[in-house]
Amino acid sequence: MDETQAVRLCQEGHESAFQVIVERYGDVMYGTAVLMTHDRALAEDLVQDALMLAWKGIPGFRAGSNLKAWLMRILVNRVISDRRRKRVDEVEMDASYNELVEPESAIQTVISAEEAERIRAALLQLPFEPRQAVVLRFYAGMTIPEIAETLGWREGTVKSRLHRALRQLRDVLETSPKPATLITEER
Repeated sequence: MDETQAVRLCQEGHESAFQVIVERYGDVMYGTAVLMTHDRALAEDLVQDALMLAWKGIPGFRAGSNLKAWLMRILVNRVISDRRRKRVDEVEMDASYNELVEPESAIQTVISAEEAERIRAALLQLPFEPRQAVVLRFYAGMTIPEIAETLGWREGTVKSRLHRALRQLRDVLETSPKPATLITEER
């Protein structure tokens, strides 16, 4: 079943068709929420809330609209609402969260994990708005127009915030220690 059919069936009240949408976008929503909140349990709750809101709101979804942007907008709104409600300092991201990668070797695994941790640490230093733009662009794989639609920003705003955020990330990464490289001796 393709996305258009799933949406149409959902709009007709077929709950089972919503599973197609959850399977397609659930993981990227969860990963995005983790990177925005730095809390895996909270991210699960927010994604579940966002998906429940999406189910309730899908009858009003316009055919031909961007489903991914619509779902991500609901998720981002939940994250923002939760931040406003709590107004607490952000907790440090669980260091055990890593993207699934199929590395070529054990050495590459170590270097990749260290580099991923460096990038996550640098990302944590960004203010929330630029961070959400970076997460949506590079983790969720959204285009500039999709991010603009999701966040309710103009495309130029998305581009400028991404540009500034990437410059800040580069500066932080240039000053942070690089992953240790393992040297193997030939015998």
